[in-house]
Amino acid sequence: MSLSYGIKWVGLGQFVKVLTQLVVIFYLTRIIPPEEYGLLAMAAIVMNLANIFNDLGTGAAIIQRQNITQEFYNYIYRVNIITGFVVMFFVVIISPVLVHYFQQPELYKIILLFSVCFPISSMSIVHKSSIEKVKNFKVSIKIEVFANLIGLLLAVTLAHLGFGVYSIVFQTIITLLLSTILYIYCSEINVSLKNSTKSENVSGVLSFSGYIFLFNIVNYFSRNLDVIIIGRFFSSAILGAYSVAYKIMLFPVQNLTFVISRVFFPHFSNQLDNVGANRSDYLKSIHIILSIAAPMMLGLSVLSHDLVHLFFDKKWYLIGDLLLWLAPTAIIQSILSTTGTVFTAYAKTFWLFCLGIIGIILMGVSFILGSFYSIKTLTLFYFIANIINFFPVMYMVGKILNFNVATIVFLIIRTVVPAGIMFLGIWLISHKILLEISYLSFALKIVIGIIIYSILFLIFNRNLVNSLLKKEKYIY
Repeated sequence: MSLSYGIKWVGLGQFVKVLTQLVVIFYLTRIIPPEEYGLLAMAAIVMNLANIFNDLGTGAAIIQRQNITQEFYNYIYRVNIITGFVVMFFVVIISPVLVHYFQQPELYKIILLFSVCFPISSMSIVHKSSIEKVKNFKVSIKIEVFANLIGLLLAVTLAHLGFGVYSIVFQTIITLLLSTILYIYCSEINVSLKNSTKSENVSGVLSFSGYIFLFNIVNYFSRNLDVIIIGRFFSSAILGAYSVAYKIMLFPVQNLTFVISRVFFPHFSNQLDNVGANRSDYLKSIHIILSIAAPMMLGLSVLSHDLVHLFFDKKWYLIGDLLLWLAPTAIIQSILSTTGTVFTAYAKTFWLFCLGIIGIILMGVSFILGSFYSIKTLTLFYFIANIINFFPVMYMVGKILNFNVATIVFLIIRTVVPAGIMFLGIWLISHKILLEISYLSFALKIVIGIIIYSILFLIFNRNLVNSLLKKEKYIY
């Protein structure tokens, strides 16, 4: 199946996920207060950590492995099932520690409910990976779309019945349960817990998956240290506002780069010897991601206060201030989040782990320093840390695909400069002409921003536009 086929289906799946996320962010926030979203962010600390132990990189090992046997599937399946139940018990045991740390007794029930997710999800890791290994994204995405829509319907219903934050908890559980059942039903493989496994069938799994696991541990602390610090040194309401702002920031990361990474992993793994083709495909994907993420996030940054004023209650006012720096941070992360695909496909998981160490040091310093000032300053330091982290990561990716950092910097200039001029244009209009915040002025600013960016983008990126219109390959 072609690369464009996979991108089409994964893109469709992400579009549905975006719709469900928008409903949660813009609709359920009117029903659920910031304090309860803060509880959800606190619970996510232990849940995200448990998710790392639940997978252990075994799904990636299935997709990356070239010659795979039934015994290998059985081995991975047994590991996942055992791990799922172990992780569930681990979450139950560690939950009182988290409750004591944040001084929030309500956390206990939320974490206990979330803990059942791990044995459920462990049952379908092999089945999902086997489907995506052969690039059958059509089946995979249909499953995810159906499960997400049912989960969203449940969340909205429960929120109106007064379940508060538990409406999102049950949405997560039901979505996961439905997708697990459907993955097992649609997969063509049959797995067993009884079959014996020869050592040669699992050789290399520990080293490959082990470094992925270690990187995920490091990446976990990098991505959750902000919540750990904010939840301890700021109020739960501030943490709730930050968590919603962060979710908005992650839109291009989750919904653009996820599509590329999910499709490119099996694509790269199937043509490891053709570095030139992989390099061209990767750079073109980065160019397209930047072309969308740069105007989207800089536009969000300059219109952040308008967005909060029009679509959120007054209690969420802090979101506008936080998005001022979180939005441009997303542009950098939209590039960095694609690099794991390259390292994993080329079995450079040790490099991935080492770069993760560098990342957590930079992020940790930024959050700790920010805690001495204010939540706004913390987001500024976070932005600076991401800029510094960008260079060593892209240098190592360039070592694999044979390009230099200047190539990526040039792509950034060609997309961010037009978006930056758009930012200035919208800012001048907001402060000099359209002073009143209304739905009409908000829409007008967006239209003007799109026009400014489109004209400048065509000037700076004529070759890319011509290649997309004519469906020709643009060599980087």
